Amino acid sequence: MKNISLQRLLKKQLMTYISISVLVLIIALVTNTAIRINQSNTQERDTVLDLVSIQMENFLSLYKNELYEIKALYENNQSPLLHDYYNNSPHSYSFEKLEYLDNDGRLIDSLPYDDVKIGFDYSHTAVFESGKSSPNNIVVGNMDFSSELEANLLPIIIKLDDGCLIGYYNTNNVAAALAKLDIGSDSAAIIDSNGLYIAHTDYTFVEERRINEHFKIFDSMNNNSPVTYNDQSHIISFKHDDVLNATIVYYESINEYIFYMVYSVIITLISMLFITAVINFIIHRQLIKLQVAFDKMQLATDKIAEGLYDYDVDGSYYSEISPLLDSFKHMGHEIELREEEIANLTHELEENFYMTITLMAKAIEAKDQYTGNHCERVMNFGLMIGKQIGLKEHDLNSLRYGGILHDVGKIGIPETVLNKPGSLTDQEYTIMKTHPEIGARILKNVPLLKSAIDIIHYHHEYVNGKGYPLGLKGDEIPLLARIASIADAFDAMTSLRPYRDHAMTHQEAMAELKRCSGTQFDPALVDAFEKALNMNHLID
Repeated sequence: MKNISLQRLLKKQLMTYISISVLVLIIALVTNTAIRINQSNTQERDTVLDLVSIQMENFLSLYKNELYEIKALYENNQSPLLHDYYNNSPHSYSFEKLEYLDNDGRLIDSLPYDDVKIGFDYSHTAVFESGKSSPNNIVVGNMDFSSELEANLLPIIIKLDDGCLIGYYNTNNVAAALAKLDIGSDSAAIIDSNGLYIAHTDYTFVEERRINEHFKIFDSMNNNSPVTYNDQSHIISFKHDDVLNATIVYYESINEYIFYMVYSVIITLISMLFITAVINFIIHRQLIKLQVAFDKMQLATDKIAEGLYDYDVDGSYYSEISPLLDSFKHMGHEIELREEEIANLTHELEENFYMTITLMAKAIEAKDQYTGNHCERVMNFGLMIGKQIGLKEHDLNSLRYGGILHDVGKIGIPETVLNKPGSLTDQEYTIMKTHPEIGARILKNVPLLKSAIDIIHYHHEYVNGKGYPLGLKGDEIPLLARIASIADAFDAMTSLRPYRDHAMTHQEAMAELKRCSGTQFDPALVDAFEKALNMNHLID
């Protein structure tokens, strides 16, 4: 055996594996860092969204409570018109203006009071329509600009029995609440269902009545997706708030990801380079010792391969493998014993298996009083044909097992049909023709008989396609089944059967096979059978 340089082999392989491992580890660490950063930032973004939502809901609750207070006074008939109530009330309200519309959308009262607009039809306005169409008793409408007040106003509509009460508040208050968020250079905003900014950390977006560039695709966009916003790369997070009837949007700068990723890669590379240098130094020192031990082990292997099972080798230089060297010596002796045992067991198993299937065939023949030893004879005739045409041992074994068991399906045929004297009726013949399929089903899950299943299943097929069970013809019929068909027919003709009064001679049966050659039987196999019978002096 050619000597192997363990140092060169292992060092080359180990350094390759180390390099791959380092690369995989770097990718894993960077990926893990990215996932952790993403998870952390996702939680932070969700926290910002929740915080804005809570602040806005608390903010709106003040306005809603005021509207509910006025509604209660209306319903209890304790309030005059809005402007009278406001002038006489010790309370001061936060709304920029209040309007009371009837069910048809006509202005009944307002604060500040404007007698010119009293009776004016507001039914076509988006505010009235959103309040009327909403199933909720109170709803937040879309932002609108009031030229009268020169301010962006957000309406809150509360339904009354005879109309609705609308309170308008200035979005500057919302912006002031957003300004309290500590989000650095990131952006947070609230947009209404038309996409207009109700509030933004940069209030110019609201003043200029800008429309959010992403609001139309929120339904098709995933949270925490990368987008371009304000000409810069950001991660977008959004949340629809049913109380606000608006969407809260948070844009986080992507620069933070890049910084942490670059930082993570640099630290990981430095760490891995240092670890690789240390590992390489340790491996080099150990490989020198291991090479000597490996050479001794290789020598022991060569000696065992030569049959010197008692070869003694010194393993003291690398004591850790001494038990392995001892095992090599013990292994040689055990291999020799096991080879002999395996050979004996294999032979015994084959004999037992053959004995088992022979007993099975005898048990089947016991049901049929006219076919004593039929299966064994079919096997022998089939083997004669197989040997004549030069089949290999594997196929001969299949013929052996298939021949013995070709009629195993008759175990499912009633004895009244099997042993009926005389011809079978059409119904009885139909029953008899099921035995190949029964046999194939019985043995299909026996691994050692897998190659013999075709014989059992198709030994009654004719080469002209008029056989059964499938009506196969020619080469569609497996070769071993065509052989078994000839052997089965020959033995049936040369044996006593209930449907005739005498058995044919071998010469007569051979003549019948040749007569049916090309219709029922494969002509080439019939010729091979005739030669085999002549060689065995079974016909003249």
